[in-house]
Amino acid sequence: MPTLWKPDSILDTLNHLSQNSKVGEIILIDNDPNNGIPLPEIPKIIHIKESENTFVNPAWNKGVEIAKYDKILLLNDDVISDWSILDLIYDSITEDVGIIGPAASCWRDQEENVSPYLQETQHMVNCYGCVMFFHKKSYTKIPEGLKVHYGDNWIFENSGKPNFMLYGWRFSGESEQTSGLSMFNEIKHQDSINYSKLK
Repeated sequence: MPTLWKPDSILDTLNHLSQNSKVGEIILIDNDPNNGIPLPEIPKIIHIKESENTFVNPAWNKGVEIAKYDKILLLNDDVISDWSILDLIYDSITEDVGIIGPAASCWRDQEENVSPYLQETQHMVNCYGCVMFFHKKSYTKIPEGLKVHYGDNWIFENSGKPNFMLYGWRFSGESEQTSGLSMFNEIKHQDSINYSKLK
């Protein structure tokens, strides 16, 4: 989880994840060098304090690289859920599967009244990159020219395996609470140019 500490819900999310038996470690990439607030003692957290903002895609690369477990969750810091989904989806995260992300119906109050299930997909939806599950062997490192945007597209398109959409789960949060800040507009514009060259 990369963070600049904008959402108020971060500590609650970290505590909930830490209490889940399926979570072995939580790699928190702290991209705010000016945040002097000490992080409370939360089990399983590996706190990576960066000296400057490395941006989300490089933080994802670093987190996956140093993770000591094969089953990975890349998570936006503004996502709120009860995280029971981890127990249900855990066995589906294998090296034969690409990326697993949420369907649009999972976002806020659009959830269908059905039990969670997976369906193969050829396309991403807007909220897909907020929560992505995968095996470490299904991850392709994001190119250096992409800092904020298109990292999820790159991971999805380069998994080399069937990707899946998760239905029957609910989460909420403030979409792009950090990446939507105007200070990142120029970087996101350059990301768009660089991504078009990679296609």
